[in-house]
Amino acid sequence: MSDIRWLALESNPEVLNKYIQALGVSNDKYRFVDVWGTDPELLAMVPNPVIALLFLFPVTGEDEEDEDEQEISENIWYMKQNIANACGTIAVIHALANNEEKFDLVGLGLCTGSYRSENPRQLSPPKTSQKV
Repeated sequence: MSDIRWLALESNPEVLNKYIQALGVSNDKYRFVDVWGTDPELLAMVPNPVIALLFLFPVTGEDEEDEDEQEISENIWYMKQNIANACGTIAVIHALANNEEKFDLVGLGLCTGSYRSENPRQLSPPKTSQKV
């Protein structure tokens, strides 16, 4: 992990929705909401359709070793988090970049445009994250 630290993005739907609006992403059709559990009754409370799930958890050294051995589908755009406190921001980038056809992301820079064309899904996650 880099010595660089970002201001942590609170894992709170209201904060996340304001954040993507500030980026210029319209959330008229899709928005972040809390998921209170995976029981069927709790999942029934989540508005549909669901296009992404942010699952934030602390990573251990053992997790990082396992991550190096994981194969990531070419259909998924993924980058490794190398900056401390950036997990929420990176999760939002993943959610948007893997659903770019659902949003008008033209001109936002990080999720589309030159960044996305220079960092295609086929580029390795460590190489993609180095460019952030």
